[in-house]
Amino acid sequence: MKRNFIYSIVLILMTLPCLVNAQSSPEPVIYQDWKFLGENPQQIEIEYRIIKCSTIPQVHLYLFNENPVEKTILLTVEITNNDDNQKITKEVTFKAALGGMFKALCDSDASLDALKVDVPSGYNPANLTVKITLKP
Repeated sequence: MKRNFIYSIVLILMTLPCLVNAQSSPEPVIYQDWKFLGENPQQIEIEYRIIKCSTIPQVHLYLFNENPVEKTILLTVEITNNDDNQKITKEVTFKAALGGMFKALCDSDASLDALKVDVPSGYNPANLTVKITLKP
């Protein structure tokens, strides 16, 4: 009886690492790392990347409000699938605190969800062109 109990405990301890690894989230896949779009007259720096955090590829945005005041940033994000030239456009509105830096990450909180744009199903995330236009 004791022997069966000990074998059971050993078996559980041996399988525990496999169970933990099976439940952990996969590493992100970076298709395009951060690309800086340059300076602009509105004093807003913009960068983007294309990444798959879990199941859906996304365009993540990074915004830096160099203005001395809070500013509502309006962007148009156009994603082109270079495999078949299909395009989608998404409007992004984000309220940025003065001097604030806002970077969408896989594990960022919900306040930065506006800076994440899902890549449509059927688009090849490794072959996309992203065009971002800052509106006045």
